[in-house]
Amino acid sequence: MVSQAGGGGGSFGTIGGVGGGPSGAGGATYGAGLSYFGGGSGGGNGYDSGMNWNGGVGDAVPGGAGGGALQITSAVSIIVETGAGINVGGAGGMGSCHDGLTGGGGGGSGGLVFLEAPAVTVNGSLAANGGGGGSGSQSDGSGGTAPGEDATLGVTPALGGTHTDTAPGGNGAAGPTPATNGSTGGGGGGGGGGQGR
Repeated sequence: MVSQAGGGGGSFGTIGGVGGGPSGAGGATYGAGLSYFGGGSGGGNGYDSGMNWNGGVGDAVPGGAGGGALQITSAVSIIVETGAGINVGGAGGMGSCHDGLTGGGGGGSGGLVFLEAPAVTVNGSLAANGGGGGSGSQSDGSGGTAPGEDATLGVTPALGGTHTDTAPGGNGAAGPTPATNGSTGGGGGGGGGGQGR
């Protein structure tokens, strides 16, 4: 492993963003079709090059958890009322330690919403957005880093973490907007979008 390696964003329905620095891409998409039922993927861990995260050398900076899976089945109908919503969004990746050249964790991907009935009406909102990537630290003593935002209900992307003298994390996927990559210097990639059926 190499210092300042941001974790890749988790993938599910769409691909997560690439972690900044010498790091890996988000994983491949999966779970197409009605036979798969499961949650989203967690973001990749960032790399901590020094005795910083949890007091160990070379520890991982955690990526955000993937969103959950929810199935609602009715023999008659399902209605999501105006003002109501279902959110299975991914969590934001942790920011790297503030006292070294370390990468932030990738954002978790969105999960799965499966509504099954003869009649389904959605007047409210369904969301399976990705979480934001955590910021990476570009210098010793940078004064702190920030986690990525957790995904919310709606079409506004969860922002990647930012802090003074840090490498910002990528934004999570939201609606038609894809996840973005973490910045050079170890920002975690944003989480990919989930699925709705």
